[in-house]
Order: sequence, then structure tokens, then C-alpha cells
Amino acid sequence: MNMHTSISHTESFSKDRSGLHFFTEETGAESERCGPDLTKAEPIDQVIRRLQRLRSSFSVAFYQACRESGIDLTVMVSQLGEERLYMGSALDHQAKLRKNRSDRLGKLVVSTKRRRDDVVDLVNMLGRFADNRPFDSIEEAANAFIAAGGRIYVLPDGRCEEIMPYRPSIVMEDSWEGYPRRRMAQRYAATLLRTGAREEMATIVRERGIFRKGSYVLELPRDEA
Repeated sequence: MNMHTSISHTESFSKDRSGLHFFTEETGAESERCGPDLTKAEPIDQVIRRLQRLRSSFSVAFYQACRESGIDLTVMVSQLGEERLYMGSALDHQAKLRKNRSDRLGKLVVSTKRRRDDVVDLVNMLGRFADNRPFDSIEEAANAFIAAGGRIYVLPDGRCEEIMPYRPSIVMEDSWEGYPRRRMAQRYAATLLRTGAREEMATIVRERGIFRKGSYVLELPRDEA
């Protein structure tokens, strides 16, 4: 199977198309098709006309049109908090057909700020995001992680290791609340990418945590867990 590619349609899409990346020379066999059969899909001209008439229901209909075209939507949040809408698709033997549909849908979604913002809100609500904003400090990241029920360890060899319980009931509750736990975990990971961050986290765990079975552990007090 061929590679996966991402397409970023921001407000600058219609001006310079700077975020559009397709590698249509790489095509696969029909047996490697990803997603729906686009030769049987609703014609893209008809899809665009139908979507253009919508207002309050645009975001849901747009999301469905992307799914029916084999296009995935994701919101990427930059380190500075800018939300970017990405359209991703597989490189199979339908790449050229899908590129045309992605081009048309991409132009439509950024044609007005309201359309783009409504789709971004929907994709966020569905949990299809990657939040790269670091916390303001390592201590804030540690507090957020343990407040969500996680544990941060410093192992005997000095390495940090995190454990976050993810029982089905917790995952379901997270989805009901708009995925705050998932977003926190992504921001925690982004924070620890900073130079020296893990060393600083280890210091915090040693200072605030307890020593148990050869490792330090930072967690909520049992009466708060």
C-alpha cells in the first residue's frame, strides 16, 4: 500500500495553494483501493451545488461529503494555538479522482470564514485533532496529568515513564465532555519535547512524589483519586 499524505486547506488555499500535497504518480492496483469506489460516487459538481445551498447544516454535510470521497479531516493546533484544517487521503489507484474532489471541497470550505470555522468546530467535537500547544511550565503539565488520574514515574535508571488509565468508561466519558483528557495528553507530550523537559519533570517527581518499590511516583493522593 502506498503512503498517506495530508492536505492543508487554510485561508490561503485559494490564493497560493501552498499546503496542497499530492503524489499522483504513485498509484496502486485496484485491489489496494482505500475507501469508497469513486467511480460510483455522487458527481463532485452535484456535491458542490448541494453544499453551497446549506447554512446551519453545512459542516455535517461537508464532513459526510469528505468521507464519501475517501478524505479524512483533522484539526492541527500549532504551538501558538492556531487551528489548521487538514484534509488527508491515501495514495491508491483513485488518487487522481480524489485529488479533484479534494480540490473542489477545499476551495468550498475556505470560501467563507463561517464555513471553515463550523467545520473546524465539528472536527474538534469529534475528537479528530492533534493539539501541539505546550503547557506554560513543566509543573503545570505534571499537575494536569495527575489531575486526570495519571501517574508519573522516575524509574531506577532515571527515566520518566507515564501511565494514564484508559478504561472504556473513561474513554466514553472523555468523548461526552469533548475529549479534554485526550487534548491534555497531547499537550503534555508536546511540553516534554522541549530541551531538558524530561530532566525537569524527573526533578519534580523526585521532589513531590513518593518512593515506592525502587521508583519515585507522582500521583493524586488516594483520598482525591
